[in-house]
Amino acid sequence: MAGTSFLTYELYSKGLVLAKDKPKRRRVTTGCLECKQRKKKCDEKRPICSQCLRHRGAASICTWPQSSTPRLSTPQSSTSEKSTPHTPKAMAASLQQSNREMINSITGNSNDCHSDINQDTVKLFTLLPSFKGISMNAIEKHLFHALTSRSEAITSNTSLLRDFSFSSLLPPLSLWYPVTRSAALACGAVLLANSIDAAWLPIAQYYHTQTIHAIRTSLLRDGGEQNLPAVLLLHLYEELRADSMCPTHMHLAGAQELILLMMDHSWTTATGYQRIMVEVFLYRAAVSSTFISTSPIDVCIDRHSRFLQQSSMLVNGSSKIEHSTILGVPSEIFTNVMALSLLRRCMPLQPPDEIRAVRIYSRLQAYLVANAPGESDLDQPLQLLLTGELYCLACLLFLEKILRPSLQSHDPEARAIIGRALAVWSKFVAADFKSPTIKWPLVILGCGAIEEAEREMFRRPFEVLASLGVGRAQSILSLFDHAWGIALPDQSNIRFLGLNVLLYNDLLFSILV
Repeated sequence: MAGTSFLTYELYSKGLVLAKDKPKRRRVTTGCLECKQRKKKCDEKRPICSQCLRHRGAASICTWPQSSTPRLSTPQSSTSEKSTPHTPKAMAASLQQSNREMINSITGNSNDCHSDINQDTVKLFTLLPSFKGISMNAIEKHLFHALTSRSEAITSNTSLLRDFSFSSLLPPLSLWYPVTRSAALACGAVLLANSIDAAWLPIAQYYHTQTIHAIRTSLLRDGGEQNLPAVLLLHLYEELRADSMCPTHMHLAGAQELILLMMDHSWTTATGYQRIMVEVFLYRAAVSSTFISTSPIDVCIDRHSRFLQQSSMLVNGSSKIEHSTILGVPSEIFTNVMALSLLRRCMPLQPPDEIRAVRIYSRLQAYLVANAPGESDLDQPLQLLLTGELYCLACLLFLEKILRPSLQSHDPEARAIIGRALAVWSKFVAADFKSPTIKWPLVILGCGAIEEAEREMFRRPFEVLASLGVGRAQSILSLFDHAWGIALPDQSNIRFLGLNVLLYNDLLFSILV
């Protein structure tokens, strides 16, 4: 069944409890205006509650009083719950209290650094018409703004197709799919927890749990593709949080199942939205495959590539995937990155593995020749060519290290590859430093840097990301310290590892890109 990882995800099961007299239900004074008029109990789901969804259909949106704010939870106290604080209601009560304190701390102090967020978010929502139908309180607007304002630092460089950027796609998806909205709010909250105040973490956990339950319910009902952007956002949440309490690749496996199900029904009717979801998934699965301790997700790469090829022709009238990519990375690069990740796990290589390595080398060389300046199509964006070349050079260096484990940073083969990569990297503009799509090649190539100037070129983008509180950029800087033999404050000496870092599982698996 599609998305089994979500179908089996359940926080708690309460079991049998002693039945007690139910208290009288008091009249509810909160909720949407439509439910109040019909004297119905409102669950306050946004943008449309369950009562109105059944009564009026999904085409309409609830009307809310100006002072109305969505309830995070409405726990009821009981003696049994006091004795069992780990039940869902008790956890919700604790979370609600912490959320109230957080909201009061933000909105109650006019001198707080967040006191001007409402003006910024109002400007953002005014510029994007898709926001007009979304009813949000001040905290939710703040979380949404935190995510969209950092979009280029957590998704991709959007200079290729601005209309398909993260900031442009997220509002309409959140308008039509409440589950996507919850996932976006979880990501926004964890970003604030990383960069501003750790007290935002309980709110991030609340929306994360809410999203998982919504996905699980949706999969049991219809398994629609509206879950896919939410699942990919949950993987982004995993990367942004990245600790022992948050598995880093559970949601990628769930996305794989959803995509395969979607492909079974969309080969001849693929939309641009579906293509974007597949491309984002392939990118995430490929770059993660190098840095996970478990076996990489078994991605049907050929099937995905054929889907992208066909959907590109349907949507854009072009057979070239590169002409419509939104990631700034040619889709064929993903095949090589995944193949190298699997090959490294087979060291020392056996004859069949060596044959695979030769084939990968041939593909990389052919790509460099076909996409060399002056040889490639003139209508391909320059950044696409530069990014593709940077990935290819990183793959070549990684492959050389796999084929010859004794390869060192000062060897001629390594110096030639890194020198060419530095020439390519120097053509990128400062705005590209925030783009995560270039992190994978910079990590691989940076491990072989020798001179201080070239080390600074590789280090600078991750210092920018670390200052934004995005992902685990600091762990990448620590990896460079081990590769370059730089001593840390808590360590008297670190020996120079150079390219050998790429063979150390404990160091390689400690980072996320």
